[in-house]
Amino acid sequence: MVGPAPTLTDAVPAAASAGALAADTPGALTATDASPEADADSQAAVSVSVAETEHAATDDSPVDITDSRPTRPAAVSAATLGLTGGKNSGAGLTGPGSFLVMLIPALIGCVIGFLLTGATSIPPLAGYGLILGSVVAGLRVAPRLGWFPVCLPPLVMLVVVATAGQVTLIGSRPTIAREATMIMANLAATAPAQMASVAVIAVFVFVRRRRAAR
Repeated sequence: MVGPAPTLTDAVPAAASAGALAADTPGALTATDASPEADADSQAAVSVSVAETEHAATDDSPVDITDSRPTRPAAVSAATLGLTGGKNSGAGLTGPGSFLVMLIPALIGCVIGFLLTGATSIPPLAGYGLILGSVVAGLRVAPRLGWFPVCLPPLVMLVVVATAGQVTLIGSRPTIAREATMIMANLAATAPAQMASVAVIAVFVFVRRRRAAR
């Protein structure tokens, strides 16, 4: 048998009971429960992501590909300074190199003599330094210079007297006559050392030229 059909009065309580059940269920969401703040946050995140992508695509700043490591300075050889001859100019000291080799020991000996005996005149140690420098220059001088190094010892001593000899004039009135007297006196006092230096370097130059001629 078919039961009686439900009436309108019976459907209304059923719908009311279903709505009450949905309201009492925790975590239940409806279409009207969507939060506007959540939609705004998601749209802002999407905008930031798109902006970063566009910036990465359009960023064409130049990239420095040069080597930033410090470079080591090139070594300076004695040939570059002009103290020794190059490969095609013959081995040995040049003219300026020979002059410096004689001058430095003479100045060092002069300073040591001033410290030991006082600065009254050019000390004998300056002459010994000149002889030592002449020996070294004679051993290292280039044969192509010929006899030119033989005339260097008197010039070297003149430079030593004219420069270091000024110490001996401290405390006195500087005049041209006093300067000339000081230079002449010290050159005369160091004449034996100058002659010995000339003889030493002349012997070495002669021997080196003979060997180079063979």
